[in-house]
Amino acid sequence: MTKRNQWLRGFFTTVFLFIFTSITPFASEQVQLPIVKSIGGLIITKIELAGKDHLFLLDTGSNANFINPALKSELLKSGHITTDTKLDTVVNTFSKKIALKGHRLNLKLKNLTYNKMPTYFMDNNRFTKAKDGIDCCSGILGIDFLKKYPIEFDLKNKVVKIKTKFNAPKQWERLSFDVIGKNVLKISCMIGKRNVDFRFDSGSEAPLIFHTNFSNTHRIAQKAYLAGHELGPLFVNLGEIRCGNIKFTADSYAYLGSSGALSHSFIDGNMGPSLLGEHYVFDFNKKAFFIAKPVLENKVPYKSYEIDLKAMQRNSIGELKQAEALILNSCIQVSGEKDCINKWCRIYGKKCSYNEKEKGIGQILKAMYPKTSLDCSHFKMGANLMKAPLKEDYCWWKETMRLKEKEGEQLEYSVVTQKKDYFMKGEFQLYLPRNQVELTKKLYCYAIYSNLITTESVEPLLFALSIKGMSLSNKRLKQYYSWLAQGEGQKCQAWMNELFPYEKDQEKLESLFFGRDHLVIVNPLTILGDGVTGFEKGLTTTLSHEALHVLYDKNKKIKKYVKDKWSKLSDKKKEEFKKAHPSYQFDKEDVLLKEYFSYTFQDKVDLIKKEFMD
Repeated sequence: MTKRNQWLRGFFTTVFLFIFTSITPFASEQVQLPIVKSIGGLIITKIELAGKDHLFLLDTGSNANFINPALKSELLKSGHITTDTKLDTVVNTFSKKIALKGHRLNLKLKNLTYNKMPTYFMDNNRFTKAKDGIDCCSGILGIDFLKKYPIEFDLKNKVVKIKTKFNAPKQWERLSFDVIGKNVLKISCMIGKRNVDFRFDSGSEAPLIFHTNFSNTHRIAQKAYLAGHELGPLFVNLGEIRCGNIKFTADSYAYLGSSGALSHSFIDGNMGPSLLGEHYVFDFNKKAFFIAKPVLENKVPYKSYEIDLKAMQRNSIGELKQAEALILNSCIQVSGEKDCINKWCRIYGKKCSYNEKEKGIGQILKAMYPKTSLDCSHFKMGANLMKAPLKEDYCWWKETMRLKEKEGEQLEYSVVTQKKDYFMKGEFQLYLPRNQVELTKKLYCYAIYSNLITTESVEPLLFALSIKGMSLSNKRLKQYYSWLAQGEGQKCQAWMNELFPYEKDQEKLESLFFGRDHLVIVNPLTILGDGVTGFEKGLTTTLSHEALHVLYDKNKKIKKYVKDKWSKLSDKKKEEFKKAHPSYQFDKEDVLLKEYFSYTFQDKVDLIKKEFMD
């Protein structure tokens, strides 16, 4: 086993329980216990139990005592252990949850008594002589043991002193803690200007471990990936950490699991004992550590990435790809995997292989991401999507970043380009995007400016895959750029930059017009969501709808015709039309009339041609 793997085993066994305890009165006695071994600040001591010496790990991060099952019959027989079914519980370990039977441990060290401590039988053979220089341990003595009396840890002299009273020398540093619940020791620290709450865990070899919630909130994995991290355990250095008057830096493990003992949201991380140095006192009653000289040197045998907690701009490319996968899945529900995957590949101009054995999301993911990294499998991405669709997810973000999709470009699609009889051929530039991020960044604010949508009716994340088409006028671009430079437009542009910070600055919209007065956008991916059978008709209908927008904009006779036709509708018909299209800002008359015209005649373009174009 490598040195790195040996090191990791140390903190992948911490367990967390939340159970009631009992405390007995102080005795007037002092007890000394030997420190048989100290591994990264962890304390292993020797205690006599049932007439025999046993090695125990002292662990404030453990809310109960744990003893090896091999000792069960002996301790029950000696009376040191009694059964208590009220304490039966489920232990939340790193790998899984384990149901355990409850017991009470009675322990006496000279005249110091520890009665009825919650105890469970579970394997604790954490260290071996070949790898760690010691065969250990018979058990773990947790917070119920450690909190009863002031306890001094002197690693230099290899001794633990349990005292009824302790007065710290003036030159010693005091580090206060709070108690959450009955047993969680919370130490409040600062990283930069951010408060970070650590649980003190003397059973952890890692100097600091950040919990999943903290890692996700501050996008630790994303920042580390951009700094070069790819695979394996993630260690980061967030700069100077201040806990009271103590200042230090530490290589910290960032936990990214979705469940287990390090996924709590009420605490930001675990603090290991190495940061208290080699001589300190733990006094639960005074709610403080008294420290002679912090901090132990503890450099982890892994590369550590220097990042900070400054707010990282959110990047929504992962959620946008999730939305695309859901659109494709919608198509599959209607038309089946093969036809939808083949059509999707054609839209993107990709060569995709179809596997008859793959179904649903699995087929979609293998088409979208032919190869994924080892830590982000197709299965994991699919499970995350089904569990929390459209939620920010590291693997979707990472794999989309790795994919490095091409910039959007003109898409030659046969159904559109081969319509030789199209009624407005040459009157506008046609654009069929295949980069949904670019489409959002380019056109979301334009859609807001044009009163086609509001931020409430269509969120940016859903924009690209909720619109089937759009039409733009080159004449309005100057006013649009002025709108972008102030007020609502400025806020909208800032929002786009926040959501998609890694997209290159795009050229201005006029570059898409290629000298024409109007631009028509038809989005094949959104149309594909309705299934393959109606795909060609959907493209044609959408194209006709947007072309009618252009015709409305260019032809004054049509504007008058539409206004007269709308005015003759009954109030009931008008209300039915508005309710059928709730995302539009129909309080703007021009928007209302334009959409009424297009929806009315998108499947009857011959009537318009005959009336206004022949």
